[in-house]
Amino acid sequence: MRAPTLVVSLTRPNTYRGIGLAVAAAPHGALILVEPGRYDGHVVVRAKAVTIRAGVPGAVTVENRDAAPTVYCEGADVALEGLVLRTWSSDAPATVSVVGGRWSVEL
Repeated sequence: MRAPTLVVSLTRPNTYRGIGLAVAAAPHGALILVEPGRYDGHVVVRAKAVTIRAGVPGAVTVENRDAAPTVYCEGADVALEGLVLRTWSSDAPATVSVVGGRWSVEL
């Protein structure tokens, strides 16, 4: 059985408006497909495996202005594909933080 695909879009109806919202709703093994745009927020993945993929590589920017990593993984297996990640706070420890999990990045 194939895991579901959840779509994130800033404009398309019946999609998630934020990556964090899609991650929270995603079952283990899901693909989160992100349409082009600039997404604000702190993405947290806990205790599940997900792939977060840009629909157009390099056309999805995830930014966090808080003193926290843009992507935080705890006990999770996360693949990031084609995303541009930015952390604007000088107090942020890193753009990606992984605690007790695995992550991979594909540009």
